[in-house]
Amino acid sequence: IIINSIKTLIMIGMLTMRGNIASTIQRKSLKLNCNRNSLIICQRNLCFSNRNEINLINHVDRLCIITMKKSLISIQSSRFHSSGKLSMSLPSHKVVPMPSLSPTMEAGSIANWLLKEGDKFEAGQAICEVETDKATVTYDATDDGYIAKILVGTGEVKVGQPLMITVEEASEVSAFKDYSSSSASSSPTPTAPTSATPGPAPVATVFSSSSPLSPSFGDRIFVSPLAKKLSKETGIVLNQIQGSGPNNRIVANDILTKNYKPNAVTSAPKEVVAPVASPVVASTPVINTSVFSAGIYQDFTTTEIHRELANRFTYAKQVVPHYYLSVELNLSALIKLRDDLNSNISVLDLLIKATALAVKQVPDVNGSWMETFVRRYEQVDINVVVGSGDGLVTPVIRDVNSKGLISIAKEISSFHESISPGSIGIGTFTVHNLGIYGIISAAPIVLPPQACALAFGSINDTVIPKTNSKDGEDNWTVAPVLTATLSCDHRVIDGAVGAQYLQAFKTIVE
Repeated sequence: IIINSIKTLIMIGMLTMRGNIASTIQRKSLKLNCNRNSLIICQRNLCFSNRNEINLINHVDRLCIITMKKSLISIQSSRFHSSGKLSMSLPSHKVVPMPSLSPTMEAGSIANWLLKEGDKFEAGQAICEVETDKATVTYDATDDGYIAKILVGTGEVKVGQPLMITVEEASEVSAFKDYSSSSASSSPTPTAPTSATPGPAPVATVFSSSSPLSPSFGDRIFVSPLAKKLSKETGIVLNQIQGSGPNNRIVANDILTKNYKPNAVTSAPKEVVAPVASPVVASTPVINTSVFSAGIYQDFTTTEIHRELANRFTYAKQVVPHYYLSVELNLSALIKLRDDLNSNISVLDLLIKATALAVKQVPDVNGSWMETFVRRYEQVDINVVVGSGDGLVTPVIRDVNSKGLISIAKEISSFHESISPGSIGIGTFTVHNLGIYGIISAAPIVLPPQACALAFGSINDTVIPKTNSKDGEDNWTVAPVLTATLSCDHRVIDGAVGAQYLQAFKTIVE
């Protein structure tokens, strides 16, 4: 526009001085294409009778082009200085986004950074704790490297939003000291990892507010597992907290920052220490941690395996509609078979083999709930719950139906000695052996994507009726009896199918 205006003024001046036009402007088409290095006039068809006038206009064009070039250089220079560094000058790096940690996850909240900028990490190492819509899980590294820049602090982050920048060498971390990106401009300032050790026990706080529960449906408050735990430890009343998570869900950061609702804290809350004999009465039960922490106690750091199992069990108990079936098994024939075959084969080895054989007879139990359909598996992979130095772990025996008893016995024996990474995985069925602790029966939790879990109690000598007693003989006998309890996901199989499986299992065992 500026260039055309200058040309118009010059042309009007020349027309006024000369008084006539040598020829008519036949066609004028001017197109500018600007970039960093040049401004090109693609087409110009101006007809004038005087060559001096044309030269004058060309001279003006050149001046305008030079001016525009200088302006572009000035703009590029200012952008360079405002951003500190051009991205092309940075070393090789990787921008790590917020992953989708569950099928329904749209956003997650960073509960805690376990590493800080400059720290080295290895594949499989936990970097931060993320609260999803289902549970609190750790985000683990997929390869080795260094954290060059943390782009977000604690708080809600949408799936796909950049979390951090990683590099391969420690010397490259300093290049990102002043790095900033538009995607992280609205995120909170990163905070250093905080200790999970609780501080001094707080007193119970009572609020006299009757405000509605905004993050709830009816009387239900939507709160993450970690936030619920923190509220119990701190004595904070959940219905006074304003949730900042998805759908006003209360997350851990809301508890840590005491994000009270505006109408819930009109004045400073009155702190009341609740005596043991007369607990404080409030609209929501208040847990006074000063009562529980009066004695001497110790805190123990949880392991990766412990936290992972805790998150999975919490999710399973909240989501899976469980039902339970039990049956008593006469192990007389099974124990005799064990003695006849090999003393190195245990009763558990035989029960695991029987479990897989029964699955083949009732294959519906070997499936998963997939929301819009039910998936059934051909191969029977059984997780066996065993004890280790880190607590209970669930190594898996793959394709049990294709393996013999000796092979199964060797695998189970190796589980008790050491748990290798290759043996850790998710099977299609789980077996719990709690009989070694003298437990008569147990109802285990079904862990998705599995549909069933089978628990064995202890073997006890029990009086049972004889099936074929002769005249003059006693109608009863003593036999080794074990109680097996099947936990089922009602979404995958109903009670009739569960009963059919236990019937098939009992027939095989006896």
